[in-house]
Amino acid sequence: MDAGPDGGSDGGAGAWPGGPVVLSVEPQAAACVWESLVRQEPAGIETGDTAMAGLNCGTPSSLAWPVLRAGLDAAVAISEAQGARAVRDLGALGVSAGPCGAASLAGVRAALTGEGATDRRATLAIGPTSTLVLLSTEGTAANPHGERQLDATDPTDATDTADTEGAAGTEVSAAPGLPQS
Repeated sequence: MDAGPDGGSDGGAGAWPGGPVVLSVEPQAAACVWESLVRQEPAGIETGDTAMAGLNCGTPSSLAWPVLRAGLDAAVAISEAQGARAVRDLGALGVSAGPCGAASLAGVRAALTGEGATDRRATLAIGPTSTLVLLSTEGTAANPHGERQLDATDPTDATDTADTEGAAGTEVSAAPGLPQS
């Protein structure tokens, strides 16, 4: 995520001063990076069932952990409903994204909207002129759960609250050195 119009920071966060702000996104059922950032050491967790199968990891890679700890500015754990909504919204725009691919959209929504969003945006130096880059790593054909992520009957999936879905039920953790939101 570019924190400023010139590719530099607006004076806020960033693992690389003047560079991008990086947000990690994981399913709530498997938020090992989030937990590791909170503990400031690699943490193994028990995972649960998630449509985001490619993100269902219980322990950060020992090789990746030093890079993640140094390079991430924040981490967010998203619900299945938040992921499903992102899949549908991207699909409506013609973007083929499975639950893992759509997780970046769901994570940005969770981190930057809802209660506490003003503080999180300030911490991450995200403003009205910021440019966000979302990486989608999975198309719909790669999803082993098929249409499960598109369950429109989920009562917790607020499909009509695009600007207010926010971080309700979502925890955002700042990486070491940043204030918690």
